Amino acid sequence: MDRWTRIVEGWRRHERRWIVVYLGAVLVSAAIVIIPQTRARLLATVGRAVDMTDRRWDARLDHGLRLAESGASEDAVRYLERLDAVFPAPTSRARRDRQREALLRGLAASYEALGKRGRTIATYQRLVSFDPRNYQNHFQLAMAHLRLARGWTVPEEAHTAFQAALSINPNHLPSVREVMRFRFDGGDFGGTITAFEHYVDATLRQNLRVVMGDSVAIVRIPIDGGWHGLRVRLPRMRPDSVVLLTDGFAVKVGPAWFSTVLEAGVPSTGPMVLEGLVGQASGFERTPTGRLVPRGTDTRVVVSLPAGSTPVTELALEVRLFKPVDSETWSMVTQSYRNRLDESGPGRALGRVQPVPRTLADSIVPFYLD
Repeated sequence: MDRWTRIVEGWRRHERRWIVVYLGAVLVSAAIVIIPQTRARLLATVGRAVDMTDRRWDARLDHGLRLAESGASEDAVRYLERLDAVFPAPTSRARRDRQREALLRGLAASYEALGKRGRTIATYQRLVSFDPRNYQNHFQLAMAHLRLARGWTVPEEAHTAFQAALSINPNHLPSVREVMRFRFDGGDFGGTITAFEHYVDATLRQNLRVVMGDSVAIVRIPIDGGWHGLRVRLPRMRPDSVVLLTDGFAVKVGPAWFSTVLEAGVPSTGPMVLEGLVGQASGFERTPTGRLVPRGTDTRVVVSLPAGSTPVTELALEVRLFKPVDSETWSMVTQSYRNRLDESGPGRALGRVQPVPRTLADSIVPFYLD
């Protein structure tokens, strides 16, 4: 008697028992669905089980990344390789896609610390393949090529990866700087200027936060060095001032206009132009031209409202926001313009960007992609 014959015979002998078990399971399932208290307990149990599983994966990944960061590279490689084989995020559409990327970065860094060049590059290439739409993955691959280059020149693979990052996010200043350095060191001053101008021309908008007492309004302003209008309605409980939060971008603020309440039988005086009210600034240094240059990312401009009982309901003003560049990038820009005998080039560029320390320049741009 073969296996399937034995299974059929067993079913026939215990057919009534199996039917009773089946009907019992159906009744229990129906009770769980119909009875609210039972359903709530079941859902809570399932939720606790899911949370427990999530915490287990979090703890395992954190342990592996701590090994990599502590310098225990051999232990980190062994642990992260095992975790990589079973981690529940096979594609970038999975829920734990960002954790999978962190796992691959930690594994690649551990390979690099052990001097395993081939495995390092291969792991960063896996990172790019996992989510090719993430510009940071291309940037990480490019930087690995730079660090592991055996010659004095920048590998073409690094340049290609930087360009891939910029094709996704043309406002990524670290990639812009490396492409410019690649061309500048090769004597391609025209290409250096072209890379810089692509960065300056790339669309970028700032979510400028306007704080009015307890109310906050968000106004999206292009960061291109040009004048742009900003208009917000004031809350019913009018504050003494309005605060503009620029989050580290250099800014220049024009005069403010305040609209008054229209009253029946009272002629409208139109908007009031009130100059000299934009004077208080925190986190900035003021230049002779009136531009406010940030010292960090906690930057704010205060617009004082007119004193007295004037029924002001709306504020309008014009602002200019400037993209940041670090000192090294700015030095390449100015030298490239001068090497091409374009003495007015740096002045034109300075009308759209603001040189700031590198740590600040690299930290404020990526949060406001259009």
